[in-house]
Amino acid sequence: MNLIRYSSPSLIVDLFFISLFLNKWVPGADKLGLAVFAMFGAISVINSKKITYFEVIFLIYVLFLIVSSLIHFYNYGFLEPALYSIIWGFIFLNLRFLIDKCNNNNLLFEKLRNKFVNYMLFIVAVGIIDFIVYLKFGYVSFLRTYDIDWSVESFFGNPNPFGMASAIAVCFVLSKERVSFKFLKSVFLIIGIIISGSKMALASLVLFLLIIKLDRKKLTFIIISLLTIMIYLFKKYQDLVILVLNKRYEIWNEGFTFVSQSDYGDFIGLGSGTFQKYYSSDPNMGLHSYYIHLLVETGFIGFFIFLTMIIYLFIKFGNSKELSILFLILASGLTENFILNEQIIQLAFVLTISAVLVKKRNAFNGLCKTPGFVIYKNKTLAHLNK
Repeated sequence: MNLIRYSSPSLIVDLFFISLFLNKWVPGADKLGLAVFAMFGAISVINSKKITYFEVIFLIYVLFLIVSSLIHFYNYGFLEPALYSIIWGFIFLNLRFLIDKCNNNNLLFEKLRNKFVNYMLFIVAVGIIDFIVYLKFGYVSFLRTYDIDWSVESFFGNPNPFGMASAIAVCFVLSKERVSFKFLKSVFLIIGIIISGSKMALASLVLFLLIIKLDRKKLTFIIISLLTIMIYLFKKYQDLVILVLNKRYEIWNEGFTFVSQSDYGDFIGLGSGTFQKYYSSDPNMGLHSYYIHLLVETGFIGFFIFLTMIIYLFIKFGNSKELSILFLILASGLTENFILNEQIIQLAFVLTISAVLVKKRNAFNGLCKTPGFVIYKNKTLAHLNK
């Protein structure tokens, strides 16, 4: 049991990124970091005496995935749902590890974020070199999957997660008041977003900037207005919207058709990871949306539990700056499935949620460490976010 005592939280970032680098040569190595720290998280769960309401909802979600995967295996022989339930179990255990190790020390979260940013600066630098070499000499390096100028992926397997990870790194930089070379780092990482060609990453970054600049009432008004405009445009220019969404709309429609024809589809979905392999008319095309994935592959029950978990966070910890970054990660799920398939996005997801939970607890449980401040029981979370 002393194993977790001597394990360093900073190693979680190192191992996740090392796994990313290895995955270019060893397919499947990208899950190494998630699996290793799940072991430490399991030890933490055994030793833990308290668990937050958020973690209870998270556990319910994981248990639902396990039970539904058993149903899908019994009825259809699908193994994929079991594998994805294990991944979500690992994500929960990684979260548990960080909550346990970073308790009473907010400085650790700053160190973890700085390390995340530094790794992304290196990855963007490699991407820029690859972009220049390809543009000038036409050389297709081993880092490239796509023979397109503005589709740089660097060490990622796809340009879109590269762009999103760069956007998250920008948010980590901008959310801190005191950062060395803040402007230069931000510009450098934004170049990473641009050369990736990821429109969702760029849109998510703009959304993050709006969130941190506007108060909640103005932001709520803007979001409701944008949603209203989007619904109106979809109804008035449906053919044009379908054209813009390209193949995605066709795949989404196909997914819902199979759900309606399935025995348990409305309740537990088709099973995580099954649509692209067993149902899709294009085996190379996934659902390309985490929320469509939830509805199609986990059904209304999975969709409801996941949304309950997220809504609880935003209601309970609405003043936390970290939620702005979480909002960016969740926004990417509109047209991509990063949370389920990309380990670096999973790392950012876990880092952000654990920071929200631990900083709130530290603010009210007595003295804790935080950059430039000493927080006592009678201070509010607003002081912590200054």
